[in-house]
Amino acid sequence: MKKLQAALLKLIIIVCSMMMLAGCWSSTNIQDQHYVSALGVDYDGENFTLYAQTMNFEFIASTEGQRGNPENSAYVGKGIGKTLHTAAADLYKSAQLRVDWGHTQAIVVTERAIFSLDSELVDRIYRFPDNRYNVWLFVTQESIEEIFKSDSFYNFTTLRTILHVPRSSYNQMMTMPPIQMFKYLSFVNEPDRISYIPCLGFDNEHWSSDIKTLKLLKITGAYFSSDQFNKIIPNEKLQGFRWLNPRLSRAMIVVKDEETSYAVITIDKAKIKIKPKLVNGEVKFKIEANYRGSMNEYIHELDYPKMIELAKQEIEKEVMAVYKLGVEEQLDLFNFMHSFRMKMPKAWKKMTKNGSQFILTEDSIEEFKIKLYVPTNGKYKRQK
Repeated sequence: MKKLQAALLKLIIIVCSMMMLAGCWSSTNIQDQHYVSALGVDYDGENFTLYAQTMNFEFIASTEGQRGNPENSAYVGKGIGKTLHTAAADLYKSAQLRVDWGHTQAIVVTERAIFSLDSELVDRIYRFPDNRYNVWLFVTQESIEEIFKSDSFYNFTTLRTILHVPRSSYNQMMTMPPIQMFKYLSFVNEPDRISYIPCLGFDNEHWSSDIKTLKLLKITGAYFSSDQFNKIIPNEKLQGFRWLNPRLSRAMIVVKDEETSYAVITIDKAKIKIKPKLVNGEVKFKIEANYRGSMNEYIHELDYPKMIELAKQEIEKEVMAVYKLGVEEQLDLFNFMHSFRMKMPKAWKKMTKNGSQFILTEDSIEEFKIKLYVPTNGKYKRQK
């Protein structure tokens, strides 16, 4: 009996003690913090400028049929310092609330910052303790403040823009695939790869509302870097880049000759093989590209074999234009050297002096085979 009473007393003491404990004593209310959704970095050669885009959750958590005023949804903070951490400390001085970096989805760096520090800049950014490796990475030639305050559709916040959800636009129609920080860092750390970062700019011509013309974000090109060069190349010169990208999601090509446009083919699948080989002490490449698509617009009558041949010629023309641009700039834009190194590492190491020497020429592509299959005309299966 006494043992039962003692056990009961212990149970009562434990229960009472637990009732006195406060749950989640280290938690912070959501309204008592700034949650950074995007981070921006500029560098003028002496000082870093750190930008933080934060959101007003009153507008993000709007109910169906109700939309907040986008003018009040995004806030941009700015701090200046000799290092990124001192710039962040400068930002904290007037932040009013604690700044939380753990929910950052995108990082934007300026052209002059990436030109000055290249991959070292990204290396410094990811050393922020709260930053994650899966954030989207961009470079810009515009003002970061303006990038963070860009317009969006239907009074949504900037969380519904290319800055935060770039895959949606790329999957429908975009030349340069978006890249996350971990992927960029993996490219930078390989001696046979060229790394790239999509370049963000503005479009204020194509969309408008009943109030104003919208100033929307778009990908205007890409920053490429290697051991020898770093350069931003505009989209107009990169149209052929998509055709040798195995991640190709959707691309359109106009079937035409010198006088007439016949059709528009949308290509949605690609299978790319790059095969290097040595010929008389020089590396040569054989490219096999297989595409599948549909003819969604038929403008002028032309038989199917001729149409496919014209489309293949246009693809090859765009690819070779980008390749020749890379040779001129000594940039391996299609990462041919990676295929060479994977198949013949000893030859690659000797010929490129362990990746420090550019060896591609305009004649390095020995053969370029293209197969294009168009099984449907828009919604319907093509009739032979």
